[in-house]
Amino acid sequence: MPLATVLVPGVYTIALNLNDAAEGVHVAAPSIPLVVVAPAPAPAPTDRRTAQSGLTDFDQGRPGGGQPGVPAWVIGAAIGLVLAIAFGVFGRRRRARHR
Repeated sequence: MPLATVLVPGVYTIALNLNDAAEGVHVAAPSIPLVVVAPAPAPAPTDRRTAQSGLTDFDQGRPGGGQPGVPAWVIGAAIGLVLAIAFGVFGRRRRARHR
């Protein structure tokens, strides 16, 4: 059950009553200790980027880390361009030889 506010660290006592009218079950626990601890302090930023933005650095590269790769369509376009130039140059030379 969410609380309306964050509890100050310390030891609290809660009472718990559970009712299930359909099953005819009622359970009561009048005194349950609840220990609230302080959250761990945030780690210090490791570089200027995270210190300025307040955001955690996240690597969206390849699995296992590293820098993101070149998109496949860029590689495909580069290969296509090289092949088109090569066929154009060799085609002209071939046609020039047969004249």
